[in-house]
Amino acid sequence: MKYYLFLDETGDHGLSYIDRNFPIFLLCGCLFDQNELKNIEKDIDLFKQKFFKTTNVILHSREVRKCEGAFQILFDLDLKGKFYKNLNSIIKNSKFKIIGVGINKEEYIKKYGKSARDPYSLSLSFIIERLVFCMDELDKSAEVEIKAERRGKK
Repeated sequence: MKYYLFLDETGDHGLSYIDRNFPIFLLCGCLFDQNELKNIEKDIDLFKQKFFKTTNVILHSREVRKCEGAFQILFDLDLKGKFYKNLNSIIKNSKFKIIGVGINKEEYIKKYGKSARDPYSLSLSFIIERLVFCMDELDKSAEVEIKAERRGKK
């Protein structure tokens, strides 16, 4: 059996500037077995076809919330309700595990000062540790492929 862990973050992981409105850095992973991943990919493709007539739309939460780009269709409140009902149903009916880490950067700096590690690398090490424990319970002999979300050239 093969598993896939998909990682994404929210918040800035830098320690030189802290946004007082969002001083948190979060790194989260969703773990799927290969069969469940095929099922959810099929369901998401059908969802995209239903609402966008293509599978080329990427579901980024910011664009969905702001109704930007392809998500301008969500200004139609009736359609928006159907969109969220369908998406929530897909998520509810899927089987996956969530492994997440959150760091309050203000508290982190107060506690560790100049010896504070980069929040991204620290969070990633915690996620990998939790992943190992999780795989010990699920299938010790399974292979896990880790995929980190990326956009742009960085």
